[in-house]
Amino acid sequence: MESYVNLCVCGNVHGEKYILKINPSDPERYIPIDWKPIFTMDEKRSFTKGILIDDIESLYAIPFLKKAGDSSASYCVFYAYYVLDSKYERCQHLPPNFKKLYRNLQKGQSYQVEYLDEDPRRAIIYLDTPIMDSI
Repeated sequence: MESYVNLCVCGNVHGEKYILKINPSDPERYIPIDWKPIFTMDEKRSFTKGILIDDIESLYAIPFLKKAGDSSASYCVFYAYYVLDSKYERCQHLPPNFKKLYRNLQKGQSYQVEYLDEDPRRAIIYLDTPIMDSI
């Protein structure tokens, strides 16, 4: 069995895409919204079960700076999922209001994960879609 781990804290996989926040008065200025990864309609993808692999304290306690001098912290959730016989581990940024949106995040909970068929390292965990066996 092969295992793939995202070695960087929430590092991007080649080809990963995000929703962009665009300045309407200057469209060349935009900010990728790192907690909203997306797939395009023409990308073939499938679903599997993902499991949170870090304690709740760790989920809340892994801040990192977005850029030098920026004191606002981001947070991410770490999860694992299987595609065929290969295990993948990823993290995904959380929105600033994640504590209100996802009040019950806990290690061991299962959620729906969507992954790109041609490169399963590109994946999105849907924290608003728990899988019933973990409730």
